[in-house]
Amino acid sequence: MSSFNFGIQNILDAQGFAVAITGMLIVFAALTIISIFISLLPKLVVLLANVFPEKHHHAVQGKMSKKDDDKLLAAIGFGLLKIRAKNGDKV
Repeated sequence: MSSFNFGIQNILDAQGFAVAITGMLIVFAALTIISIFISLLPKLVVLLANVFPEKHHHAVQGKMSKKDDDKLLAAIGFGLLKIRAKNGDKV
């Protein structure tokens, strides 16, 4: 079995500093590209919004009557009242 010799001379013989600096430059370049992409992303979204406009899907309007609106508002009010009572707020 071969033994490993650790030391500065082994790093110098195998050009370890050049490999380390090259690795750091690659990581720096990748992080720079990612940060540029993130900074340009809002502008890219605006361009894509022009190319692919958002389709608005609205709920069916005009089908609910005033009576339905009153029932819905009563249900929301009752739910909020229950939440406030549960939290110990004065009603």
